[in-house]
Amino acid sequence: MSPPTDTASTATAGIAAPDSTIGSTLREVVAAEQRKERQRRLWGWLGALLVLAVAAFAAYWFRPKPVPERDKFKTAAVALGDVVHHVSA
Repeated sequence: MSPPTDTASTATAGIAAPDSTIGSTLREVVAAEQRKERQRRLWGWLGALLVLAVAAFAAYWFRPKPVPERDKFKTAAVALGDVVHHVSA
């Protein structure tokens, strides 16, 4: 009679069993996930800071520019003659 075979091991013959030499203890897995989470947060904050910097630059670049004094007033040459002023109501 042949020895009994384990059906679970024959069903997963193509899948490698976890190896204890990989170094995936629970403490290491948790530490790796915490590093990934810190990195995700860092990139999130850097992205938010970049968006704020671009918005501040755009606000500065597209702000209304003050009109120079010489462009506010129109000057003309003075001509001698009678001053006539009409008022209508």
